[in-house]
Formats: sequence, C-alpha cells, structure tokens
Amino acid sequence: MALETDCAYVAYSDLDHVLRWASLNAGELELSMTPPSDADLVIIGRSPRAFASEPDRLRATEGAVNQAASLALGLRGEVWDFMIAFRLMTRATASLLVEHCGEESIANDVAWPLHAHREGRALAHVAVDGLAYRYREDYGASADDRDHDPMEWVRRIEIASRHATAMRPYLAS
Repeated sequence: MALETDCAYVAYSDLDHVLRWASLNAGELELSMTPPSDADLVIIGRSPRAFASEPDRLRATEGAVNQAASLALGLRGEVWDFMIAFRLMTRATASLLVEHCGEESIANDVAWPLHAHREGRALAHVAVDGLAYRYREDYGASADDRDHDPMEWVRRIEIASRHATAMRPYLAS
C-alpha cells in the first residue's frame, strides 16, 4: 500500500513496536526515521542493552537467528538484530522486495535484508534503546514468567526454524 503513494521511503514495523518505542523514547524514534543517505535498507534493531531486557526464550532463539543472518551478510564480529522486524527502506528497495522476494511470513525479518543484499542494495543497521522489552501487565503479572512454560520455548523455536528455512536460499552451498 505504501508503494501506491509517492513516498521516498517506507517504514515497516509492527504497530506495537512503534507505539512502544514512541512511549519510551520518541526522540530516538524520530532521529531513526532519517535513513543514512547511502543505505537502501536500514535494519533498526535493539541495542545490546535493549536486547538484554528480553526474556530468556527470546534472547536464546532470536540471538541464534541474528547470528546466522549476520554471518550470511558476511559480517564478522558484529551481530545485527533482525528479529524486531523494524525496517526503513527506499521506495525502490520496497518495490524490489514486494515484486521479487516472495517471503510473506514472519521470516521476512531475515529474507528481506538477505534478498536486498543479494541484489546489491546497501544495508545499514541502527541499534536503539527504545525497542526494549516491556512486560504486559494484562497477563496478571508484573513480569513475564513464560520462560518456565515449555510450550512457549517450543513456539519460539518454531519461529526461529521458519527464519532458518527462509535464509537457506541466500546461503552459499
């Protein structure tokens, strides 16, 4: 739908991430919406401090996906955070992904950047504090205690598996 406008850039995220970030650090959000001039796709991820706020099941499974995707991009000694699914991209890159990537599941977290990279697009990563984990008080607890539920771990492993499968076409054999 964004491509039906005359926008120069497209921001892609789950709305709850945008609202959380705006409530925690609106200034950081505003600054991050100005992409580097040499980047076609900006992966906006959590800073190490924000990532450390995640429950164990998220850190373990998302950390593995982030590591594999970073290696797939050729990064050495640096791990980008793909799993928060916040992207800022040029109109041309958004069009490329819509027309040619084909990944429409949650695994577009990794497929889109890997596809853009394979097509020669310039990628950048911005790590922010405002995407830190927040506990949902409507679960009736002041903290997320779902790390003790094996089904929650299984669900996160299944999500990581989808991402691993989506990375396969972009890996050298």
